[in-house]
Amino acid sequence: AELTRLAAAWGRSPVLLSASEAATGLVTFDDIETWINVGNLRTGQIELVLDGQHAPGGSILGNRNFYGHKRAGYVDAAKVQDGLSRGATLELYTIEDWHAGSARLCRTLALALHAQVHAFVFLSQLGRGGRKVHRDAGHTFVIQMAGAKTWEVFDRLPDKGKDNGSPAPIDKRRVDTGQIYYVPVGSPHRALAESKYSLHVTLSITEPPLRALVTSWAGSFTSTFKQTQWISGSREQRLAAVRDWTEKMIASIGAHSPEELLDRMENEWIEPKADW
Repeated sequence: AELTRLAAAWGRSPVLLSASEAATGLVTFDDIETWINVGNLRTGQIELVLDGQHAPGGSILGNRNFYGHKRAGYVDAAKVQDGLSRGATLELYTIEDWHAGSARLCRTLALALHAQVHAFVFLSQLGRGGRKVHRDAGHTFVIQMAGAKTWEVFDRLPDKGKDNGSPAPIDKRRVDTGQIYYVPVGSPHRALAESKYSLHVTLSITEPPLRALVTSWAGSFTSTFKQTQWISGSREQRLAAVRDWTEKMIASIGAHSPEELLDRMENEWIEPKADW
């Protein structure tokens, strides 16, 4: 029943779903504490966001001692805690790169959907959400691990110079522990924590854009000639070469069936790869 509801909403409208027990146990507060205190997180993997503003990367970094040698660029747990105490939202990016459970989930979904699937963690405090109204490049699946958040989805981004809360939301839902909220690709949205702490994992599912098809075919075509071939000579000579290569490109496209082009594009687009 949940899959039927999701299929009906896919790419069209937000929908609230029930999560499995395994999904809601994917990431815990203990996991986050471990990653921050004894992990090897670096800039680009973690950020603090307060009132829509991202803290400078260096503001949460410090040194780590390795066998008596200091190494710079690692997350400083004390600085992160200070940011959290001021109401910042903690964001962890592409956790499938170091978290086994997320890696398995993302890889399974990527292979099933022929898409790029990445996982992100958001830890917010009561009345906070971190980001302002924004769009994401992929379909968004919010899995609420602990606490609750209220989500607002809009039909457009706020007008410049106006309050961040306008326009009125087209969908507003409270998402509690054990629930999933789906937001279609391109839909502006924001969220605010409704509990002391709100912990959720966002799965971003990005389907291949048209440029992926073009890039895939172009990669196949360029493998048929030497990289040292040039479009050179006079204007007339270059024009003749372009005519010749245009005919070859058209012939190349016609030599591949739509099924072949789709298979190649999907295999190149999928992330994480099966062998990662």
